[in-house]
Amino acid sequence: MRLRALGLAALLVALLAAGCGPWHALHRPVPPAQPGSTDWLADLQQVRDLDPGGGTTALQRREAAVKSDPTPQNHLRLALLLAFGPSGVRDDDRALALARSAADAATTRGTYTLARHVVTVETERLNARAQRRRLDKRLDAERARAQELAHKLEALKSIEENLNRRTQDTDTGPSP
Repeated sequence: MRLRALGLAALLVALLAAGCGPWHALHRPVPPAQPGSTDWLADLQQVRDLDPGGGTTALQRREAAVKSDPTPQNHLRLALLLAFGPSGVRDDDRALALARSAADAATTRGTYTLARHVVTVETERLNARAQRRRLDKRLDAERARAQELAHKLEALKSIEENLNRRTQDTDTGPSP
């Protein structure tokens, strides 16, 4: 019993010691941004915080930036706005095309990685939307079929009631 307790204590100490190693790595200082790097998280947060009016203004600015300087970063900034901005400026097809373009021409790992993530999100979103359209269409067809069957059932009930009435009339017949 005593050996078991010592073994568990030793295992606990070993686990605690193993868990302490990575702790120091979590608190190391963040390296400074490299020249030409983009703070994509700040950019995405800015897009998510836009109100509808600000979305239109941001869209015009980002479209102008892509026109004047068609870099992968500018394509990705516009794609982020079109994918995650206010509903009035969202355009999934265009966001997907811009993100693919940014990923293909990316010169930094961050731009490439984020662009690939946007491509994935937009592809999934478009696939989900297409699936929903197919399911809605199927649901409409099933509803129409159910309504048609309900009408047929009502017609059969009416026929049955008429037959029952006729049978009752012939069974009771005229009184002598």
